[in-house]
Amino acid sequence: MKEENNTINIKKCPKCGHELMPEAMFCVNCGTNISRDDNYNKNIEENKRIKDIKSREKTNKKYRIIKISAILCPILILVLTPFVYALIRGPIRDYRHELRAKRLLRYENLDINDINDINNNMWYIIHILKKAYDGKHKYQYILGETYYEGRYVKQNFERAYFWFEKTTEEYIKSFSNNINNNEEIKCIDEIRSALFYLGVFNDFGYYIQVNHEKACKYYEMAASLGDTLALYNLGIHYRDGIGVIQDFSKSFDYLYEGAEKGNPSAQCEIGICYLEGRGTMKNIQAAIKWLTKATEKSSNDIAQCILGKLYLNGEGVPKDIKKAKEFLNTAKQYGNEEAKRILRELNDSE
Repeated sequence: MKEENNTINIKKCPKCGHELMPEAMFCVNCGTNISRDDNYNKNIEENKRIKDIKSREKTNKKYRIIKISAILCPILILVLTPFVYALIRGPIRDYRHELRAKRLLRYENLDINDINDINNNMWYIIHILKKAYDGKHKYQYILGETYYEGRYVKQNFERAYFWFEKTTEEYIKSFSNNINNNEEIKCIDEIRSALFYLGVFNDFGYYIQVNHEKACKYYEMAASLGDTLALYNLGIHYRDGIGVIQDFSKSFDYLYEGAEKGNPSAQCEIGICYLEGRGTMKNIQAAIKWLTKATEKSSNDIAQCILGKLYLNGEGVPKDIKKAKEFLNTAKQYGNEEAKRILRELNDSE
């Protein structure tokens, strides 16, 4: 028969460590009340358990915070990025603009002192320069005109000519190949005016040597786009045989087209053509009609003077000294020497 092993639970005194029987109430060694310390030990164990639970909860809370942060951070970044960008975009843009502005001014050999009223015009000039260098024909023309007239910047015919050429170079290529379609041309007004200015440069020798033949070619291209000043200049060149072979008929055609489009100088010249029978049949009534039109919307002193002489002599109109003097006095106000001479003679005769 096997012997049964009885296990005895031995407890120790919490104070001195003396081994005691399970049912012992007091420590025989130090006299400590074992029953009270038992409860104390239980409290200690309970407190330890509670601390462990709280520690685990705290750890779990940290993990939850990390998980929530991992979810919220990308969302916050997406939400806040536009606002942050909006805050820093202005300074970054201004800095980039300033760098490009300095570079553009350097390309144009422009000094800050060359810009008129720098406080108001600086960034306007920079804006035009940017657009012009980006290949925008409209702004290339505006820049050329700005240099030509000395508006906003110091007058510079060399840069004006350069930018007028830039404005028109694509059109000139297509014109030379006879493939241009005016209805499809963008910025046609700017190209037309730039072509006229190029004609003026060659006609009067601004910056470059005088070349009347080249001027007439530019005038012809501008006239094909309907420029009235180019039509008038071509009429005068064909009338006088400057840069082209003298041809009164062609002169009349160009002048007539310019007159029809409302150019007062062309209207005056057409009136003279009808009066003298140059390039057309003499027609004094048509001459008076066109000379009168020339005086309606402008101060054309030549037309005023001719009309004054016609009314003074009664040619094509009833003789009217009073009306003749009105026309002559208007011409005199604009410096017409012939009108001054005729008025002096009239005053002397009276």
